Amino acid sequence: RAVKYSNSSLIIYKTGSDIQGVPTQEKFFGQALTLSNNIPEKTGFHFLGWSTLQNATEIEYAPQSQYLIDKDLILFPVWIEVHDEISQIYAADGKINVQLTCSGNSTLVVATYNEFGQMIETAQKNIEDAYFETLVFDLESVACSSIAKAFLLDPIEFTPLCEQMVLEM
Repeated sequence: RAVKYSNSSLIIYKTGSDIQGVPTQEKFFGQALTLSNNIPEKTGFHFLGWSTLQNATEIEYAPQSQYLIDKDLILFPVWIEVHDEISQIYAADGKINVQLTCSGNSTLVVATYNEFGQMIETAQKNIEDAYFETLVFDLESVACSSIAKAFLLDPIEFTPLCEQMVLEM
């Protein structure tokens, strides 16, 4: 915990968690302070940044942004709920690109198919807490495939959480 002097202010992060707090920072008057790069975690949510308002939906400060004002500041995390989804799948430069969002651990499986619907090749990657991330799969069969499918699976039961398909690559 920082000690406040007469020529300083405190930046206090209210994460709502006793387990995973972000340490208070002290800012000396007339000097810029880089806000903490510690990112709080909340199951099922993605951290966007910080706000001076509790339950805000818009951020006012990003991690590691500069704080220049010579007064105390209390910051609250801004969250967006994460839904498991594959938002896009496309082929480019002989590779398959999959953009996805997921909370927790998942397994992403990509499969290519020929024009008769027969599976040609598969590949998989383990994913943890992705937020609109794009993963690239370099499959040999992309050039001779006409269909690709991506499946986001529960890593324990291997049941589908969501899927997406692209035709005519």
